[in-house]
Amino acid sequence: MSREENIIEVAMKAGEAILVHAEGNPAQIVAMGVAAAAAVIAVGVSYGAYRGAEKLLGWCFDE
Repeated sequence: MSREENIIEVAMKAGEAILVHAEGNPAQIVAMGVAAAAAVIAVGVSYGAYRGAEKLLGWCFDE
């Protein structure tokens, strides 16, 4: 499994962990869905920033 597949799996598990607690009225379920989506997006953006910084530092220091 590649690093990208691993990060996608982590993001999806983070979203699932939030959605497990989605109970109650529709507004609460929608709020949990939004929180899960935000967690998945945050993991993806953080990983993208990490990869970009890694490439930038490699370019700056010629590694």
